[in-house]
Amino acid sequence: MSRKTTIMINGNPTPLDITFRANSVNVNIRVDSQVIKASAPKGYPLKQIAALIEKNQDRIELEIRRQRQLRRRVDRQGQVTIVGRTYSIEKVANLTQAHCQGGVISIGHQNAQEQLDGFAYRQLHNYMAKKAISSGVAINGLRIGRYKSKWGSCNYRTRILAFNGELAFLPTNVIDYVFYHEIAHLKHPNHSADFWREVEGLMPDYQTYRKELKQVQI
Repeated sequence: MSRKTTIMINGNPTPLDITFRANSVNVNIRVDSQVIKASAPKGYPLKQIAALIEKNQDRIELEIRRQRQLRRRVDRQGQVTIVGRTYSIEKVANLTQAHCQGGVISIGHQNAQEQLDGFAYRQLHNYMAKKAISSGVAINGLRIGRYKSKWGSCNYRTRILAFNGELAFLPTNVIDYVFYHEIAHLKHPNHSADFWREVEGLMPDYQTYRKELKQVQI
């Protein structure tokens, strides 16, 4: 027996699909295609299922956002562009880490967004490392992470650069702009006129891609 309803997750109405099973012992909750799916023993009180979901609503909301983000990134043909290269996506059961072969990225059904992010962030790290070498810039470290309010940062004392992994899904010219922006901070730890002249010397058409980046929400 199943029941479809709606439940509030941090103030947002979210579809809930409950399956009651005679042989179930525990309540299991997961998110599939942005729908909360729960399985519970037959006759289990709906109030207790709702209370369990409410207790875990932050984790559930995070997974819903990840799945929504994955749907935005992967087009209708099942393709995604990462650091300028287009890949096909295939879902494979029981995979815990993304694998790539011949332009096809295989990801598992569970934590698909995390697996895709991990692959993308590794590609971005390799790209930035190669740019640092080709630019002849001496750095002491390169970090890729998920940041809420910045695309990149530079510690000019330690010469460590950090970049938002979400850059991996943007055009390479935009990625290059963020790289040169942070490289310029190694000489000018501010946004003075000298800093912007340094950026222009590294990337003469940087203003085009700076404007493009401003239109992207982190």
